[in-house]
Order: sequence, then structure tokens, then C-alpha cells
Amino acid sequence: MYVDESGDCGTVNSPSKYFVLSALVIHEFAWQQFIEDLISFRRSLKANYNLKMSEEIHAGEFLSKRAKIVIRI
Repeated sequence: MYVDESGDCGTVNSPSKYFVLSALVIHEFAWQQFIEDLISFRRSLKANYNLKMSEEIHAGEFLSKRAKIVIRI
């Protein structure tokens, strides 16, 4: 299981109004195909948008007007 979080859960004067917790579970029989599909997807992002294979993808970077990634796309 992969778990990730974003935001905070009620910190005073926080820039975030929300706290999001997500999880991804993949059956062991589907793991190899999932990894192959994920690598293929990352290669397409590299080819089409010049995103490095190891570069993290954050939604905020797609939504922000100041984001470098928006300029690349």
C-alpha cells in the first residue's frame, strides 16, 4: 500500500483549508503490469513535456500561474 497526504488538519493560520489522505493498493498479481504501465506513462511525460523520469508531479504546479511546468506544457 502507498499512502500520501497533502495539506494539514487544522493548523492555525495554515495556507491550506483541506487535509487529503489517499492510498493506493495493487494486487500482487497486477503489480508487474502496473509498474510497466507507470514507467510507460512517465516516459510519455518525458517525451511530450520534458519531465524527468524522477521528477515529482504536484497538482499545484499545474494550477499555479507561476509554475515552471505550465510554461513547459
